Amino acid sequence: MKHIIRVLIIGILPILVGGCSLFEEKPQESAKKETKEEKEDLTKRNEPSKLKKNFSSSLTVKTLWKKRLGSGLDDYYLKLRPTIEGQHLYITDRNGDLFNVDLKSGKVHWKVKDKNVEYTSAAGLGDEMILVGTGDGRLIAREIESGTLRWVVKTSSEILAAPSAYKGITVVRSADGAVLALDSKTGSEIWNYRREAPRLTLRGNSRSLISNNVVFSALDNGRLLALDLKLGNIVWNKAITVPSGVTDLERMVDLDGDPLITDEFIYVSSFQGGVTALSKVDGQIIWARQISSYNGLARGDRKIFIVDEASVIWALNEEDGISVWKQTELERRFVTDPVFFNNHIIVGDFEGYVHWLSAETGEIVNRTRLDRNSILAPAAVSDDIVVLRSSSGKTIAMTLGD
Repeated sequence: MKHIIRVLIIGILPILVGGCSLFEEKPQESAKKETKEEKEDLTKRNEPSKLKKNFSSSLTVKTLWKKRLGSGLDDYYLKLRPTIEGQHLYITDRNGDLFNVDLKSGKVHWKVKDKNVEYTSAAGLGDEMILVGTGDGRLIAREIESGTLRWVVKTSSEILAAPSAYKGITVVRSADGAVLALDSKTGSEIWNYRREAPRLTLRGNSRSLISNNVVFSALDNGRLLALDLKLGNIVWNKAITVPSGVTDLERMVDLDGDPLITDEFIYVSSFQGGVTALSKVDGQIIWARQISSYNGLARGDRKIFIVDEASVIWALNEEDGISVWKQTELERRFVTDPVFFNNHIIVGDFEGYVHWLSAETGEIVNRTRLDRNSILAPAAVSDDIVVLRSSSGKTIAMTLGD
């Protein structure tokens, strides 16, 4: 079996695109050579946007608590998003730490340490369990109340996406393209859908989501899959974007962002593809926009929100995909998946800033710096609290002020 090469997206495309000139034939000697000024201009255009120094917040945001939980991610590109259930916050750390934290106060209720284990997924919740994936392909299930170990199952590959569980069935996606269903009580296999992943992919996987007894899984080959939860049979299988080009890089069409599911529709984003709305029933495409993204989507106020591959933030009409607004001030700042919260959009960036945008206009209305290290994972939200965590482990809980 071919080894899967998983590409870290940050910074690689400008480098590779710029490097293509090394392999082109030289034009005639009389052709004009690229000047030093032109090279500097190209470099400048690829640099992240600088934040406005005179920015003034028009929205009051209150910090409830801020603390470091765990040792962070070091240089690993892992989107370990915090998970909220009721008044509890669950956090996984790369070095095998699992935290149960009080959402309002930040007090640690309990902590579990798995020695010699690398956590590579956020915590998935369901069937009264906490589910965590590891770098060596293990799926660890614990009791949600106490953190007591229930079972451990070895899967076929690294687990980067948070698992899901519903009605006694646990579903996990592994990096080699497999979607596995297990008995939530025992961990025994129920069904296994396997498709080989492309040789070259972005580092990351979308989460397999369960709705109406159907598992929806977005794959690295550009297809969106609907499987029967109990049997694993294909309900429908739709190509969202088709690979094109000659090189493996040109043919990458990953669906790395988590799908967004409503009562009738499912929305999905794709790298070097676009944003697509489909019918949940049969996979029929309702609308599509050519906005390349490796991020997940957010929904609110009858809009779909997307961060494209250049970190431009878009608001689209959820019914037809028509643009409502786009925000370019954070371009190339490698912002996180957007999250909708009380008529605002929240994203983090590579310098540790948290940005609040008006969902109606796209205007940036608040900016807070959590850390000098990057924020890779999107925010977790409850009805009134927002939680973000930086790559160093610094965690902040915020709410709207009076």
